[in-house]
Order: sequence, then structure tokens, then C-alpha cells
Amino acid sequence: MKPEPAFCFGPFRLDPPNATLSRGPQAIALKPKVFDVLAYLVRHAGRLVSQDELLQAVWPDTIVGDSSLKSCVRQIRRALGDRVREPRYVETVHRRGYRFIAPVSTGSTPTTVQVTARRPPMAASPDQSWWAGTTS
Repeated sequence: MKPEPAFCFGPFRLDPPNATLSRGPQAIALKPKVFDVLAYLVRHAGRLVSQDELLQAVWPDTIVGDSSLKSCVRQIRRALGDRVREPRYVETVHRRGYRFIAPVSTGSTPTTVQVTARRPPMAASPDQSWWAGTTS
């Protein structure tokens, strides 16, 4: 049987077989059930996962309330730096469930986002009065 791959999204790498989440070389500690909820959402990325489905998948044969699931999602958002109102990773569909909305790839390296810094405008130096529009 082929081992489950690692999943990469944004700067993160989720490795279910080793139960690890990392951002570059930095490991991010998650409680086991929080990790399981994240892994389930990532495995089903792009699809609405109902609260009942998540509860059944992560807590089989155990009765837990919605508050446990909401707590896990809150901790996932904190770990990923995500926001409820402007989600980049986990979207809440009110009274329905959750959807993992970031692009996910399988492999060993996270998606890199290239950021181009804007150079500040050059300031005129004292000996370049022509730059400032004045003459000495």
C-alpha cells in the first residue's frame, strides 16, 4: 500500500503519516484532534464538509458537541494565521460546515509566494539640488 503523501498549501506542509504541520523549517504544535480536523479538511479541500461528517470522522463512536469542533477550527485558524471574516484557508459555511479553500498540492515542498518589495522613492541628497528642483 502506498503511503499517504504530505500536503502543501501556502507556506505550510501537512504530513499526516508523521502527524506534523510545519511552516518552512518551523514545526507547529497542534493537539491530536485539532490535527485530525485539519488533515480531514485538507484531504477534502474545495468541498463543503458538514459538521456531522467532521464529528463522525474525527470522533467516531464518541458523542461530542459542536463546541469541540468549533474549538478545533479556532485553533487551526490561530496556527495558520487565518481569519474568520477574510479566510485564506478555512471557510465557515454558516450552519453547514467548513471548506478548506487554499490550493493544495501533494509533495515535499510548500508553495512559495514571491513577494516583490517596492523600492522607496529616492530622496535628494544635499549635493543634488537639481533633483529637488532647486539650484544652489
